[in-house]
Amino acid sequence: PVFLILIVCWSVFWIRGTEVESRLTVTIVSLLALIAYNYVVDDELPKMESATIMDQIILCSYIFSGIATLICVYSFNYCKKHSVEFSNIDIKAKYLGPIIYLFINLMLILNGVKSMSGAQFFAKLVN
Repeated sequence: PVFLILIVCWSVFWIRGTEVESRLTVTIVSLLALIAYNYVVDDELPKMESATIMDQIILCSYIFSGIATLICVYSFNYCKKHSVEFSNIDIKAKYLGPIIYLFINLMLILNGVKSMSGAQFFAKLVN
């Protein structure tokens, strides 16, 4: 669900930059959905002393959702000032944002798996 929420959040870069209300609505609702998801999942998971991979992924998702919101505001001002439908950052963010997000999360997951012993890894797969 977290990845799907972020895909929806970053889909705003296909909406014209002058449509700031639509863009901000999607990004803010995505951020609120992440917060709600965090509360729901937090009740179901055991409490740990250190941050888990899931905690790091959700934190990364908050950051990327916030970045998308800030880019939308910047893009609106740019598009309004230069009378264009999309700013250069919109065009780049369409593709680079999700790719960077997935890459960072893949690195977080691989780093977490790397820190486990073989027995721990296989125990997680079986359960």
